[in-house]
Amino acid sequence: MSRNDRIHLLLATALAVGAWTGARAESEAPEPARMPETQQTEMQPAGTPETQPAAVPSPPAPMPVGNVADGKVAYDVCAVCHLENGAGRPDGIFPQLAGQHASVTYRQIADTRDGRRTNPIMCPFAATLTDSQVLADLASYIESLPLPLDNGKGPGIDYAMGAELYARDCADCHGDRGQGNAERLMPMIASQHFAYVARQIDDISGRHRENADPRMVGVAWTYSQREREAVADFISRLEEAQQLVPNPEAVPE
Repeated sequence: MSRNDRIHLLLATALAVGAWTGARAESEAPEPARMPETQQTEMQPAGTPETQPAAVPSPPAPMPVGNVADGKVAYDVCAVCHLENGAGRPDGIFPQLAGQHASVTYRQIADTRDGRRTNPIMCPFAATLTDSQVLADLASYIESLPLPLDNGKGPGIDYAMGAELYARDCADCHGDRGQGNAERLMPMIASQHFAYVARQIDDISGRHRENADPRMVGVAWTYSQREREAVADFISRLEEAQQLVPNPEAVPE
C-alpha cells in the first residue's frame, strides 16, 4: 500500500468516526446559560486573574519541513468540513483555516491529538496524524491556501469598543492586522469567523481551552460578555479595519 493510500485509509476512518462523534456531541450538548444583558455588560469576575488557575500550554513538538503537494492529499478529508478553499463555515462551527501559519496548525492538531486540547469533533481526525511528516505536509498546504475575505462577521454594534480592546490587549501578540507570528506560534486571526472567535474567547475565559496561552487567559477572564463579543466582532473585520474609516464609530462596510 502506497503512502498516499495509507493516508486516505486513516483519514477515511477518522471521517466516519468524527461524523458520529460530532453528531453525538451536538445532540448531547446542553444549551449554554446566558446572563441578562445588563449583567453581561456590568458583571466582572471576582478577584484578579492571578488568583485563578492559569492554563499552561505545553511546548510544541518540532515541525519538519512540510511538502505542500503531499499535504494536498492529506487535506482531502479536511475539505469535507473546512471546504476545499479552507474557508470553513460563516456560522463558525468550522473555523477558517486558509493561510494559517503552518507552525500554528501543526501545534494545534498535535495538541488535540495528544490530549492537550479538547475538541470532540477533531479528535478522531487528529488521532490518525501520528506521522509528524504527514502533519507538517498538511499544515504547509493549509498555509498555502489564499485567505478568503467573505467570512462571517459580527453585528457591528460595538465596533469602537472592540477596536480599543484589540489595540490594548491583542495587537502585541496577534499583530495590528491580525497577521499573527509563525515563530512565536501566534495564530493569524484576521478575517476569522465572528462566531468561532467569540466561542474561543468564551472557552478561554472559562478555562475550557487547555492549551491557551496564560497571557490570553488573564485578559479574556476580565472581559464581560459584551466585551468578548465586541473584540470578536472587530477581529472578524480586521482586513476591512485597515482601510480609512471617515467616522471611527462606524462599522466598515
